Amino acid sequence: MRSQTHFLGFLFLSFFLTFTSCISKREVLYLQDYQQLNGLNTNDYTTVIRPDDILYIKVSSLNESAAAPYNAPTSENSRGTQNFEVTQGYLVDKEGYVQLPEIGAIKLGGLSKSQATDFLLDKLKIGLKDPVVNLRILNYKVTILGEVRSPGTYTINSERVSVLDAIGLAGDLTMYGKRNVKVIRNTNGEYVVGELDLTSHDFAKSDFFYLQQNDVVIVDPRNSRIQSAAVGSNAGVFISVTSVLISLIVLFTRL
Repeated sequence: MRSQTHFLGFLFLSFFLTFTSCISKREVLYLQDYQQLNGLNTNDYTTVIRPDDILYIKVSSLNESAAAPYNAPTSENSRGTQNFEVTQGYLVDKEGYVQLPEIGAIKLGGLSKSQATDFLLDKLKIGLKDPVVNLRILNYKVTILGEVRSPGTYTINSERVSVLDAIGLAGDLTMYGKRNVKVIRNTNGEYVVGELDLTSHDFAKSDFFYLQQNDVVIVDPRNSRIQSAAVGSNAGVFISVTSVLISLIVLFTRL
């Protein structure tokens, strides 16, 4: 009788372990063919200004008073007992235009940062002597959701962030995260989805390797994660049912 009880317990344990199957090494390791990355060129990436971007524009000149009206406005904010200035920036409208003092509406949407800077310099040279333009995107951010340690939205200061950088900001993928991730991007009002296999060097060649502002990275859970979640939520039921079955078998074997 005792051996039958032990046997049933062993069967239940085997079922539980099988149902929450292990994760293989091949499913977890990044860049399993990392040698193929040697010589791969990824320097052709450029940030493109898009609608709803907020631009920081700082104009300098030999005549600072003449350059001052072009600079992005600031407002005073407070945090605790400290006051600090916050740059409001210039909003890029849906058509890609920015309203600048003295100049009016100019279209910067669709241009890279260097192209937009050159365009502004050409406009400013008319009224300023030796102008210098510093331009960057204030609201450059990406969102990471799913099987990462710290999902959320992250503001990027460098404006050049790879999918690996973003995963690092989120604390890396969990062991249960698929190494085949999705990137959701809004291009000209339409959503485009790219997939990157992080176990292979080929993902570094993808147009989605470098993220663009407002991209969303999705890390799906493995089947084992879904199964373990199902088992976890129903563990009490499994144990109760198994206990009842074992009790019934022990009872009938005594008759």
